[in-house]
Amino acid sequence: MKQIVQPVSGGPVEVLDVPRPVISPTEVLVRTVASVISPGTERAVTTLARSSLLAKARARPDLVRQVVRKAQADGIPATVRTVQGRLAGDVPLGYSAAGLVAEVGAAVDGIAVGRLRSGRPPTLRDSRNGL
Repeated sequence: MKQIVQPVSGGPVEVLDVPRPVISPTEVLVRTVASVISPGTERAVTTLARSSLLAKARARPDLVRQVVRKAQADGIPATVRTVQGRLAGDVPLGYSAAGLVAEVGAAVDGIAVGRLRSGRPPTLRDSRNGL
């Protein structure tokens, strides 16, 4: 499976070969036929990825608050490891897709394999870094 990603630490956008996702009982796996990559949205992601840590913190004060809460709860060493792990990851690009249902979780009703589906994935997983 191919995935277009922007490394959080900056650098060029990459096309990766990633493993096929394993779905939970409440999920549906869709084989993407077409995906939208918006120049404006994706440019904002790549600009933020290439910015300094201070610029990232200024742009996302909500994440700074999460880091402070984690440091208070789990300690600074654990928080530093978590932040470094997140900053070493990739952000999948593209936010809207259409494709054919490849697999349906056991708890999902009303969706059949082979049917055309479209929408925005509720979560995007970084298969390379396990985030």
